[in-house]
Amino acid sequence: MNKEIKCFIFAIFIFMYISNIMAQTGLTYANNGLHAGDSLMVQKVEYFFAGDSGLDVEWNFSELQTSEPYPVVYYSDSDSVYVSELTPDRISRYFLRSDSLLLVSQEMPLEKVDYITSIPLMAYPFKYADEFESSYSGRGLYCKTHSIVKNGYINTVADGTGTLIIGNDTLNNVIRLHSICTGTISMYNEDDSTEMENEWTKQEIEERYLWFANGYRYPILETSSTSYYNDMESVSCLQKAFFRAPYMQAQTSDKENELIRYTDSISDGQTPRQDVIHYSTSVSGSQITIDYSLSEDARISLLVCNQMAMVYRRDAFSMPAGEGYSRSIDCSGLLPGTYILYINVNGVIYSEKIKL
Repeated sequence: MNKEIKCFIFAIFIFMYISNIMAQTGLTYANNGLHAGDSLMVQKVEYFFAGDSGLDVEWNFSELQTSEPYPVVYYSDSDSVYVSELTPDRISRYFLRSDSLLLVSQEMPLEKVDYITSIPLMAYPFKYADEFESSYSGRGLYCKTHSIVKNGYINTVADGTGTLIIGNDTLNNVIRLHSICTGTISMYNEDDSTEMENEWTKQEIEERYLWFANGYRYPILETSSTSYYNDMESVSCLQKAFFRAPYMQAQTSDKENELIRYTDSISDGQTPRQDVIHYSTSVSGSQITIDYSLSEDARISLLVCNQMAMVYRRDAFSMPAGEGYSRSIDCSGLLPGTYILYINVNGVIYSEKIKL
């Protein structure tokens, strides 16, 4: 076989390889699994509304303001199946296998938690409309004096594909993941660990969005919004957003992605939204009704949770700006008691204590 034919066959192979990846926007172990030895720079950005879900969406975040980058390092401390992520404020340890990514422990300046039942963060392969759900549980220490217990559930769905515009970059073949993590945090004095009467429990609900682009191992954009509740009363809401610039990711050694690094992008590019809803809630029997008006088009998500943050009902829909809207949630079959009604409107979080 002469040199020209070999080159021609190799070119066809590369073309088929790239075409196959481009034809199916999704996440794979080979292209998106964590890499021990990687070091990349991450920038914080102001929290922003995540935008629409669906096929062929254009997410335009060209006006996001970024901060100075900070390093994130991935390393393997023992076995190659365990990869740790080191950031300025935490160490996260993951169990990595060909079909999933599991969070097994986290250590922060004041808190360390080991997960007895790991938190599943990713399934491979994962493409548009795929979904998984699982429970998790962990134990640890807070300030080395208080024991903490964490329990909950996580649901993750690939809810959108399309084009991501950020800065001067336009990235095609992007897939977005949306996860909702609902759980409880219990704490008690280590000296009185057998006396559960000293225990207090808080609830938390975290929504996270991740945007992945073909040719880049790590998410380009990430947002997280975590709401905390004490005895089902809203306490606080912590919102963060992060940017892993394409040109920074391209500096890592990544043979699996370098062949497609720029084939899906790049060309030469939503600011936080204000409160757009005014609403009231009412309960009649097992029906929760929300009467509301919208000052602009909105994407709305609803959850009904118990005091242990277990989700019993969920609803998501889009509505144009307008007045006189009403939405009902059927809670038939739920035991009488007090529940949390969690409302997300264009990334702004509201909650109500509801008694059925």
